Amino acid sequence: MKVLNFGGSSLGDTESIQLVKKIIAGQEEACVVVISASEGVTDRLIHAAQLARDQQSAYQELARGLRQTHLQLVHDLLAGPVRTSAAEEINSLLDEFE
Repeated sequence: MKVLNFGGSSLGDTESIQLVKKIIAGQEEACVVVISASEGVTDRLIHAAQLARDQQSAYQELARGLRQTHLQLVHDLLAGPVRTSAAEEINSLLDEFE
């Protein structure tokens, strides 16, 4: 079985994600796909968590930025009920994070 691993820079924007999708769709054999968070997201989450731990309200601005980034990707890449469902899940997760 083939394993495809895509790091953060491979998922940094709409065009990159569309290329990853084409690569996956082009596989002729069954494969497992492993993906990382989009480029910079892990660092932003860690920084926001540190700010929240230190009771600095600036973490909320980082959380809003993460929300905006992910909702934009959903808008660019998905349509219909799947878009709505994904946006709801992102909002729910980031509400919990905040």
